[in-house]
Amino acid sequence: MSKSSFATTSFQPYCVVRATTMPVPTSNLFQDGAWLQNPLLQEGLYIASHSLFRQYLHRLDQSLGMKEYHAILRYYLRMCTRSTPFGNFAGCGVTTWSDTVQIPLQQSKLHVRLDHGVVQQLAEQILKIPAVQQQVRYFPNNSAYRIQDEIRYVEYTFTNGERNYQLSSAKASSALLRVIHICHHGASLSDIGQVLMSDFGIGREEAQAYLQEVIKNQVLVSELEPAITGQAYLPRLLEILSDRLQSSTPDTDVVLSFLKKLTSCLEKINQRVCSLQEEGPSITALLYPFLPDVTEHRLFQVDTIFAGISNKRVSKRNSFPLNNKQSTSTGPGNSLRQLSEVLNVLTKLTSASPQPQLHRFSQEFYDQYGDREVPLSEALDTETGIDYLQQTPSTFSPLIDDLTSPRQPQEETISWHEHQTWKWALLQTALLQQQYSVEITDALVEQFSTSQNDLPPSMSVMFRKVEGDRLYLDQVGGVSAANLLNRFAYADPALHHIVQDICEKEQQNNPEVAIAEIVHLPESRTANILFHPVSRRYEIPYLAKASVAPESQLLISDLQISIQGGQIILRSQKLGKRIIPRLSTAHNYPLSGLPVYRFLCDLQTQGLRTHLNFHWGELANRFKFLPRVCYKYIILRPATWQLSTAEVVGLKAAKDQLSFQKAFESFQRQWRLPQCWVLADGDNELFVNSNQPATVLAWWDLIKNREQWTLKEYFQPMEGTVINEHGETHAHQLVATWIKSQPTYFDVTPPIRRHSIQRTFLPGSDWLYFQIYCSASTSDRILEEAIQPLVERLSKQQHIGQWFFIRYNDPGYHLRLRFHVLNTMSISEVMQQVQTTLSSYQESGMISAVKLDTYERELERYGGSAITEAEALFHYDSEAMLRFLSQTEGNERENLRWLWGLSSIDALLKDFQQGPQQKLALIQSLEDAFAQEFGIDKSLKRQIDKQYRTHCSLIGKMLTLTTLNQDAWSPLVEILQWRTARNKPVVNRLFDLQQSGKLSVPIPELLKSYIHMLVNRLIPDQQRFHELVLYDYLSRYYRSKISRKQRSHRQDALHDSHRMSIPHK
Repeated sequence: MSKSSFATTSFQPYCVVRATTMPVPTSNLFQDGAWLQNPLLQEGLYIASHSLFRQYLHRLDQSLGMKEYHAILRYYLRMCTRSTPFGNFAGCGVTTWSDTVQIPLQQSKLHVRLDHGVVQQLAEQILKIPAVQQQVRYFPNNSAYRIQDEIRYVEYTFTNGERNYQLSSAKASSALLRVIHICHHGASLSDIGQVLMSDFGIGREEAQAYLQEVIKNQVLVSELEPAITGQAYLPRLLEILSDRLQSSTPDTDVVLSFLKKLTSCLEKINQRVCSLQEEGPSITALLYPFLPDVTEHRLFQVDTIFAGISNKRVSKRNSFPLNNKQSTSTGPGNSLRQLSEVLNVLTKLTSASPQPQLHRFSQEFYDQYGDREVPLSEALDTETGIDYLQQTPSTFSPLIDDLTSPRQPQEETISWHEHQTWKWALLQTALLQQQYSVEITDALVEQFSTSQNDLPPSMSVMFRKVEGDRLYLDQVGGVSAANLLNRFAYADPALHHIVQDICEKEQQNNPEVAIAEIVHLPESRTANILFHPVSRRYEIPYLAKASVAPESQLLISDLQISIQGGQIILRSQKLGKRIIPRLSTAHNYPLSGLPVYRFLCDLQTQGLRTHLNFHWGELANRFKFLPRVCYKYIILRPATWQLSTAEVVGLKAAKDQLSFQKAFESFQRQWRLPQCWVLADGDNELFVNSNQPATVLAWWDLIKNREQWTLKEYFQPMEGTVINEHGETHAHQLVATWIKSQPTYFDVTPPIRRHSIQRTFLPGSDWLYFQIYCSASTSDRILEEAIQPLVERLSKQQHIGQWFFIRYNDPGYHLRLRFHVLNTMSISEVMQQVQTTLSSYQESGMISAVKLDTYERELERYGGSAITEAEALFHYDSEAMLRFLSQTEGNERENLRWLWGLSSIDALLKDFQQGPQQKLALIQSLEDAFAQEFGIDKSLKRQIDKQYRTHCSLIGKMLTLTTLNQDAWSPLVEILQWRTARNKPVVNRLFDLQQSGKLSVPIPELLKSYIHMLVNRLIPDQQRFHELVLYDYLSRYYRSKISRKQRSHRQDALHDSHRMSIPHK
């Protein structure tokens, strides 16, 4: 066996056990109603479903209805069979690698706290008290940033108790800027008011009224705002108010007394002086004066922590040597070795996840900013920067209008990459041979390579020890191993220590960067699962309060962004370091509509495979049965059934208990269901034991009216692995931590290159830059009717030398027009002629605005010293584009536009002396990049393929046309020949720069940028989608041409060989 690339030493010595609070149910458990009297169940119902708890109490002395009985049974089964921590149903604790984990349930701790949303509502009510409002401190909204003369920020409103965010702005007046400056480290209203009165000569009432408006609009927020890291919200609220409310008033005394009583009630529950059910009504009554609408429903957040866990060796029959370093057995003796081996296999079978959102942003950022580093807030501003959410088009585009974008709902298709093809062969064999289980061997995966380079700095490995002396691998992954553990770290110091250890090692192993926690509160109640202690040195607070020292807080306004080496680089000005954002929680952030938060969360996955698992991929939903998948002694995926109402016709037809039993047995035989299985509803699972009729009926009650559902086989926990003090076995999951020893991140920011060539041209210098705002549909008309005669006139009058244009759509669609003025004395004349030419279009509404702006050369993108050559190429291409417009019109223009575009790209490649293979390689590279950006799938690929076959002859004709062929298209070819003649000396200068080592960007990379800008000028709208199709067409054409040439050479060689073999007479 080859040595695993995952060393067992990379696993940490600690382990976290997640287990149920009730043992595995016995076969005769539900034969009587004794289980209903279990106190743990009663408490669980109170926590999970207050309404069901009330029904339970009301009818306990009578007979429960079947609906209530089944609902309560489902909760009980959850308490016995599902180890995901929840309320008092299941908990977690820290242990070490050992044979057996013993959990003394009598020592388990129930941690009860008020629901975070309730505490936030409470804080808001307290803040309305004038004496409180005057004495607490206020800080600037940490989402705020400045754009020109505005302060922009995100504010929230409450709807049905949930936060709803919106972007707002305020004029950056001197008074507001002064207030924000004063509050940088926190200030009370009275202190801020004193400064305003002193600096601006206003009265106290005016100052207070102004501040109330600023607070109402959330430009300032109080220190009572929620935090999701650090100290729990209620104790922190009491601590802040005890410290701030120095001036005693009846109102403030009431507040402090109330908070102390509330804290005391919760402490009594947590110390088990009284039960949650007993104290719940008292707490509700205590809250009533502040929150009259509050009820016991969703009042508490409850977690269970196992304390006093012990590890011991039991009888040989139950031996579970997780870390037996002496073992050389190939059997299930050494679990660490087995886990190391299976991780090595999974790295071969797990593809990198596409990241189209980041890829699209990277492309658009580079188009707009080039190699510049800009503030993150500016880059993500929805008006002046890049909209991180998609936009919609509005023009006639025959090349792409008939294509279905992969982002739109469409028929599901399978993307046949190498892993998917391999899995299909595996599944096909299993289904043909009716295998219940398939075995993956080292030989089967030998064709795939393995690497840890794109794995995160740490990962969680969650598994179970199950019947048959096997391991069942639940999941491997996460951007950090801290993610799975952080939620419960507040309640267990040992768990908090583990999380800190993970985060410290991640930072130590990546010393060139700073890893920073994203601190954000999406919705009030989500803080119940997002709250955790401080675990990293740095935090990025965004619409939530940071808990680290001010010098360790990285505000949005401090963060800069750039593109380096194809990667999006986030950097802190304050630290002068690259920042790696981390969200060490389980929040489902893709549902958020906040661009900054979404971007930071997406960025943490950049370039990483964040999960290693076996998944059937796009095959998963196409078969009613999927077999179990194993690797040696490890189960990678359970057998799964995806069934519908058609499969239970017999069960639905059953008239009585006996006929139902027979129908169920037939159903079980038909689908080869094991004795135990679960109904899988997303993250929820209902345990079913076919030998326990009560569990079968609870399942049937849930699915009998459904159209479809999913079943998975259930693996009973191995006896003696996780036990209570009575020796009873509990369902469990063990969480191991794997930490990569090699660095994952490097500070790739290069040293600042200083160019002697001028970068910036302000309005009034020798490069004039106009932005002409219009619609995409009228842009061609403006170019043809207004710009073409304008540039001809300015050139003839020798006011300008070169000029060029590009199209842009951020913010708002516009043409960017740049003139190189030959003499500064001509600047005013050029500006006057531009104004005169465009005024009539502006009056008619065809042009909405004309702006004069600063021209920033993209020196890094175009090779520094080669920027003048780029501008020359852009000039000739812009002239060629105007000539194309003058030769075409109407729908004929649109049908010729993309064809001529193919020819134009090909001509430019020829200008740079690119041979057939070089052309193909360059265009293929562009096609791959855009395919990744658009998440191209088989459906879209098939549509493009169909269109290419339709247009194939036209494409061949256009790309082989010369002026010698007398054709209606000949004038279009002449335009490209005109451009080629003028490009020649420019291209020669570029090759000379390359030869002398003065070209900082390779010519193939420059060509990609030139081609990208060529398409930008040619296509009015949806340029990037057009690029995807144009590059696809060209790569097909080049491959076909190369293939034909190779076949021709082979045939010529064969003909020569045959002729030589004929003997002469």
